[in-house]
Amino acid sequence: MHSVFMKKFIIIIFSAFLALASAAQESSVQTSSVQTSSVQESSAPESSAPARYTVETVPQTEILSWSYVTDLSGVVSPSQKDSLNALCHFAKDSLQSEIAVVVLPAIDNGKYGSLHEFGVELFNKWGIGGKDKGLLIVLTTAPGEREVVFNTGYGLEGALPDVYCKRIQSNVMIPNMKNGEYGSGLIAGVSAVNDVLKGDVNPDEFAGDYEDDDLFWE
Repeated sequence: MHSVFMKKFIIIIFSAFLALASAAQESSVQTSSVQTSSVQESSAPESSAPARYTVETVPQTEILSWSYVTDLSGVVSPSQKDSLNALCHFAKDSLQSEIAVVVLPAIDNGKYGSLHEFGVELFNKWGIGGKDKGLLIVLTTAPGEREVVFNTGYGLEGALPDVYCKRIQSNVMIPNMKNGEYGSGLIAGVSAVNDVLKGDVNPDEFAGDYEDDDLFWE
């Protein structure tokens, strides 16, 4: 009798131990699953910016940070952006001309007939140079849509007529950009603009044979 009772008691204790062990293991699995889910959520990539922009979706950087460079393609390094901002500040402070640089992957081709049309709308929306003595440089970097355009205000059209702008674009900027050096090309272009506005350079120095197609590249 005593032996039977002891066996039953041992069986009860052992069963209880197994039940507790099973519950603890299940709890551990659930906790591990929750932690893994949390890691996956935190490491999920953030949604990327839209590939195509409209005038309304381009942030006016200058209002927020006194920067004249808006790079939504991520192709201008911090040091290059500093150089560009310094050149643009010089143009505003010493030449009474405002220059803004916008770099985008691409524009919404369904809304704009050309990058020039996009630039005109953005120029007017931002009121660069009071819509008079201002220059907006827009660069798109998406493969098959690479292009750079100048949009000038009425007050700069005498100093920077279209022929001078296209010479700077095709002969000074685009050779760098064809090698992937977008920041260097922009710096060279804004430097050339400042030199022309200062009267230090005869725009004929930028002369060369070019076609409108030279302002596009693959």
